[in-house]
Amino acid sequence: MSKKRPAHTTVKGKASKNKWIVLLLMGADNADGERDLREFAAEDIRELEQVAAKGDKGTLQIAYQLHRPGRITRRHLPGAEEPAPAELSEAVDGTPLFDFVRWALPKTRYRPGDRVMLVLWGHVHQFAIGARQLQDGRADALDFAELVEVLERLKVSATLAQFDVIAFDACDCSTLEMAYQLQPYARYLLASQIRMPLPGFPYDRVLERLASPKGRPMGPAEFGRWAVRRFCEFYSVREEDRDTVSLTLLDLQQVAPIAEAAERLAMVLLERIVDATENEAFIKDLFRLSRTIDTADPKKQVKPFVDVADLCLNLLLHCNSEEVRETARSLGNLLLSPAPVRAGQSEKGKGVSFIAEHGRNACTTGRLNGVNLYAPHIAGNNHEFRDMNDRYLNFRFAQDFAWSALVTAMAEG
Repeated sequence: MSKKRPAHTTVKGKASKNKWIVLLLMGADNADGERDLREFAAEDIRELEQVAAKGDKGTLQIAYQLHRPGRITRRHLPGAEEPAPAELSEAVDGTPLFDFVRWALPKTRYRPGDRVMLVLWGHVHQFAIGARQLQDGRADALDFAELVEVLERLKVSATLAQFDVIAFDACDCSTLEMAYQLQPYARYLLASQIRMPLPGFPYDRVLERLASPKGRPMGPAEFGRWAVRRFCEFYSVREEDRDTVSLTLLDLQQVAPIAEAAERLAMVLLERIVDATENEAFIKDLFRLSRTIDTADPKKQVKPFVDVADLCLNLLLHCNSEEVRETARSLGNLLLSPAPVRAGQSEKGKGVSFIAEHGRNACTTGRLNGVNLYAPHIAGNNHEFRDMNDRYLNFRFAQDFAWSALVTAMAEG
């Protein structure tokens, strides 16, 4: 009787290459009157199945959990549907995500050294700032604060201390607030500064190189940069989406000095506005000039976000105070300046800046540089500040740094 070879060994008994594991939590429920997401979920699942069929199981493993009204589908690809424990909304502590990851890692034969990416898909999650009602009257089921609770539980339980990549197939998630929130639990954040157009990530293109690597498997930074390019390439040939696409890879290992630099800028701006060195109305206008543009029509919709690097440049060019200008310059440099390249270290992401990769594809996305900060006054009547501010203050970044005081003062002034 022949013995079964242990996983992760070759015929000669040598250790094989570590693999990638991709886990998708897919929320296809949606708010009343919004587009039905189920057809797009089905399309993405077909792409995942194609990738899983093409690839070597020793290089890529995929599992997903799809939530939609009245039903949950959970699968490890290739494989049949398996029972799921509960509706996402029935567990206020985020148990379905926790249970999904604990179920999926053994299914995908996770071993230390494997690369793991968690993809959060769709509009059933409250990752942006602002809650909505779904079709059945429930509030959105999983928000950023609950997400962190789940990630902490995974870490404490020794299920998984840190994801290599957390990706959002959802809108408005490439923010400094989100990066600071997720830093203890992931090495990289892959997300859009603006809306995520349907059908979202082209999974067949994005995961292709993980399924069929050219030589060694990609490291997380290499994969994230590949994914940004494939995403923007896909939408660049789609006329209807040409002005609305952006995707960013953020190196969360560098987020602490970025957050501290944003704190210094907020404090200096507050001080210079109080002593009248800077005119508050003019500073507000510079924020408006730095706003992100979400659609091909710049006047159609205004969201409460500024591009951080663009804001730094506008402050540098136009402010009176030398202290403001130099503080803005310092933050902008930290966002964009790479460290010296280290030969043979691309797999580990050595030498990349905090904005490790950023892609955009047209004129209206030309002022985007990769990461946002919240600034509610720029949205005017399109943003219910008083309703949303309590929610914003749940972010650790808003609790730990003075940016929340600055934007609150401008919104209320």
